[in-house]
Amino acid sequence: MILFRGNCQMQFCAEAARAAGLDASFAALASPMTLITSPGLVPPLLAEMIAATGTGEYLNGRELADQFLPPPADPRPEAVVVNLFHENRPLYLHNRDGYAFYLDPQALTAVPSLGRFINRHFRSIVPNPDTYLDRLAAMLLRWRESLPDVPFFVAGRMSHYPGLGPSPHSYLEGWGALGPGPGREFAVWVKAQPKTYFLDADRIMAGVAARSGAPVEAHFPFLRLLARPAGGLPEISRDLEHAGSLWPTLAQKIATTLATGRVDYAPDETVPASFHRPFVPERLDAAAMAAHLA
Repeated sequence: MILFRGNCQMQFCAEAARAAGLDASFAALASPMTLITSPGLVPPLLAEMIAATGTGEYLNGRELADQFLPPPADPRPEAVVVNLFHENRPLYLHNRDGYAFYLDPQALTAVPSLGRFINRHFRSIVPNPDTYLDRLAAMLLRWRESLPDVPFFVAGRMSHYPGLGPSPHSYLEGWGALGPGPGREFAVWVKAQPKTYFLDADRIMAGVAARSGAPVEAHFPFLRLLARPAGGLPEISRDLEHAGSLWPTLAQKIATTLATGRVDYAPDETVPASFHRPFVPERLDAAAMAAHLA
């Protein structure tokens, strides 16, 4: 089985893999910090408190076992795939033992007894976005200790090219501000690790776009609107997180790499000049506008 770990991007990729006939499963992660500070087990008292108070729903799918433990080694997975998933905030850091975990803060007010327990033993923290890639690298090294012979895949994030506008947006805090440099350096580090492959989302998406001939709006259809004060026009940004056309090709790239032992890119999987140019919105004629408004 191929184990996908991360956020909704890996959930979509796992679904695409299953649709293609691959054996795949998915689990959501909260932050690399929960794994690199883990004591090596799910803290029993924490698990008991969440179970006793019925607040498991406030984990928002980030199960404690997946927060604290690496992917299971038995049965041996065919591969583990993780992306540069965004971090849930805040985390709660244990005052004495130093481990961190995620729980929706609303749980603390919904169940006051749990709130008293958390406030007595933990403090709220927000991981530094500037050191995210360091945390992710440390998490991968911890996983490798548990899974020494299993192929790892790290799926990159879309870079904030101006042609993917307006104002490309990612849910990983600070990703756009980092620019392409740190991401490229991290990719080099990943590829230097044993049995570990980096999947360049920019190149794979470029190939998808080239083969389809469709505009940016077709691949990244979601816009985020942020209201401005005093009745000004809203700020508009394009969501690069939910690119529906990317996941089947990414899943196929994983399957091909498992068969060949290397990541190969087709000639059209090269970032085009249009990604670097300013965004120009698709213009719709009157008939297309009427169809959208019907």
